[in-house]
Amino acid sequence: MARNIDIIFSIYIKNNDNPDDKKAETKRIPLRFETNLKPTIMIKKSQVIDTKKRLYSLDALRGFDMFWITGGGFLAIAIAKMAGIGWLETQMHHVE
Repeated sequence: MARNIDIIFSIYIKNNDNPDDKKAETKRIPLRFETNLKPTIMIKKSQVIDTKKRLYSLDALRGFDMFWITGGGFLAIAIAKMAGIGWLETQMHHVE
């Protein structure tokens, strides 16, 4: 039985020919893979963590980091533009 794996890449493109141009474009590239492999879980018993011993603040930090890695900056820029908070928008871009 074939299984499909769908992945969508978001690419942030900025025109480097004109450094004064603040516009950027986001392109979405959908990919689909077909596989006959059966999903397996490769984990040893020594890697299983007792949920009573979990450090929830570390889980929260990981979630916060993943939010920014997966595109939280775009959300912050959109909110900054709607609310008129210019300084927040400038904080979401790298210094050139």
